[in-house]
Amino acid sequence: MESLSKQNALLFRLVADFWAVQGTVDARCPDLKHLWTWNDYKPILGENAWALVLGPLNTAVRRLNGSISQIPEDAPEFQLAINAVPAFRSLKVPITDVTKPGHGAVYYAPNNVFYYAGSPNPDAGATVSVENQASLHAGLMALRHVLAYKPKYNELRCEVEDMISGLESFLLSAWNGVFFRQGGTHNKTTGVWSWGQANSPDFAVDCQTWVATTLGPRKIDAHLGPNTTKNLWETLKNLSGYGLQANGSAKGVGYTTITTPKYIANSSVEASPTVGVYVTTPVEDFNKKDFLDKVAYISGESMEYIVILNVTAAPLGGSVAYIVFLRQGNEPAVNVAKGFSNQINTNKQAAGYVNATKALIEEVFSAEWTLGAVNLARVIANESGYDENTVQKIIADADFMRSSIERELLTSTPTQNTFADHPSLLYANTRSWIPFGWWANSIPSLASTSWGVAVDSSVNPLNLFGHYTSQYPVVNPVPVQCGGAFPPSPTAPPLPPPTPLPPGQHEILEVLYQSTGGPNWVASDNWLSGLEYQPCGAPAPVGSPSPYQDPWAGVTCDANGHIIGLDLSNNNLLGTLPDALGGLTRLEVLRLSENSISGTFPDSLAGVGSLQQIQLSHNAISGAVPSLDGLKGLRYLWLSENSFSSIPDFSSLRNLSVLNVNKNKLTSLPLHTPYNTYPNCDLSQNPFLCPIPQAAETNCYAVCM
Repeated sequence: MESLSKQNALLFRLVADFWAVQGTVDARCPDLKHLWTWNDYKPILGENAWALVLGPLNTAVRRLNGSISQIPEDAPEFQLAINAVPAFRSLKVPITDVTKPGHGAVYYAPNNVFYYAGSPNPDAGATVSVENQASLHAGLMALRHVLAYKPKYNELRCEVEDMISGLESFLLSAWNGVFFRQGGTHNKTTGVWSWGQANSPDFAVDCQTWVATTLGPRKIDAHLGPNTTKNLWETLKNLSGYGLQANGSAKGVGYTTITTPKYIANSSVEASPTVGVYVTTPVEDFNKKDFLDKVAYISGESMEYIVILNVTAAPLGGSVAYIVFLRQGNEPAVNVAKGFSNQINTNKQAAGYVNATKALIEEVFSAEWTLGAVNLARVIANESGYDENTVQKIIADADFMRSSIERELLTSTPTQNTFADHPSLLYANTRSWIPFGWWANSIPSLASTSWGVAVDSSVNPLNLFGHYTSQYPVVNPVPVQCGGAFPPSPTAPPLPPPTPLPPGQHEILEVLYQSTGGPNWVASDNWLSGLEYQPCGAPAPVGSPSPYQDPWAGVTCDANGHIIGLDLSNNNLLGTLPDALGGLTRLEVLRLSENSISGTFPDSLAGVGSLQQIQLSHNAISGAVPSLDGLKGLRYLWLSENSFSSIPDFSSLRNLSVLNVNKNKLTSLPLHTPYNTYPNCDLSQNPFLCPIPQAAETNCYAVCM
């Protein structure tokens, strides 16, 4: 590996000697009862891609209001990025054959940069992390776009282009037919590449979300088959979903598979999910051998197949022993864990024997990685080109995750040098071992909170401009043979506006709330409470008559989370109806009568083909009612006591049974509307000029002057 100058150096992961977690025991040497510490300071590829390239370039773009051509060559952000490229080059896996696995990959860290004293780790610097490749790919994509405006750096641009091509080839090769593998190892001595890393499962949540975000659904589906990204989204929820719902949504995700096999350090044997056993014995009196003996007796397992990962003090006294069961024979380890937990929680004699109060199979909820999933969902919705039903379902999944994070992981934390509390997000809902080398802790996290800020600011942090896409505008294309001549670099054109995401249901209702005086409504329960993003409310318990509970006042939803009813009648709405209402594409019933709504009938409602009932009576709406030919299922139309000046021909609405437009300002009527076919028709008290259709007079009480 080449030696580089100081200006090309990578950054260490930590700048302190170690970071300690109070109230814990270091699982590596538990008998010493040292605090658990994180002394993993090695310079890691992914962190450097963020810190030296993606973060600085994003900062420069925002500092200059998006004008890339105005980024000066001596800008520190630009210098950090271009000086990092030689370091990344030096970490490339030396596999030159493009047909061989591992080609195009970049090592996780420099060789032998980190090891425990007296025991050098031969795998350090030999591993390749797929998550880190995704971070580097995103950073280099951003740098390539910046370099397109700087002809002086065309040679560097060629090198970046080459690295991007290699990374994309490698990332696509990481697909195992179901998901993107977590990583691989390249033996420098033998030159052999192998998928997988010691003691780590193949499935990691962030490998799915970050790879799919930076490659983009279009490229993934083009190379790996139609609907691959859509199927990956479902796989993500099924394998790692926290709080899975009957409708297929999940509150969030963890770090790896929840109930499928995983492995623990220094063992290649399948292990169960972590079981937290709450016992009355204080930590200082906890006897591991005695505890293992009792667990073995209840579970029917041999002690050698039970591993204690950690023992900590319980919040209300006693302690919690975190254990896993190793597989022996044909019985899956997860089944052994479930059976043991059921015994403790239902059998007083068994619980008393272990001095246990409960045993919980940990279901981990990661704020950071769930927000990464929300980010991916928005990219899929914006870029994939999937059908509307698929896009709306994925957006609904993302909104549910976002609101669940607020319900379960939002906290307040005093900042440095102040006693004022500020909102922050916990790293996870519980302390749990992450089988990629560190612990999740239920403490406020900068990483989680930063992702939360990005998501709530509608910023994709893996894109230079924050857009929900993997693609960039084509500027000054790279020649087929990169060694050839470049055309002159252009002056930076205005940035194209990002393709807007379909507005979420909560966004549409927020517009309605703001445009009709929501704070003064009679009933506005749950509307815009905090940052609540679920108009439908929370999923109801299984067996409930309605799929959701505590929805926003007046909102009704179907089992898939689509708003199908909106009833805000007699609710003191004052203002105009926004055109955004047409975005409620599954709406069946709209009842807004007996309010003080003015303005006109939104044209967009004419495109909501699911509408069956519209009630806008007793308002002050004026102008022409637009054509409603697209509402083939419309059965009831109440528009009485407004100021409408005209109505369209309703001949195509063959299901219409109620037409009520009395007490308006109609002066004429369409000639071909079948007025005599409506069981309930009232056009009375309008200033009609003669003549008017005979059927309107005889069947709808219309009188002309």
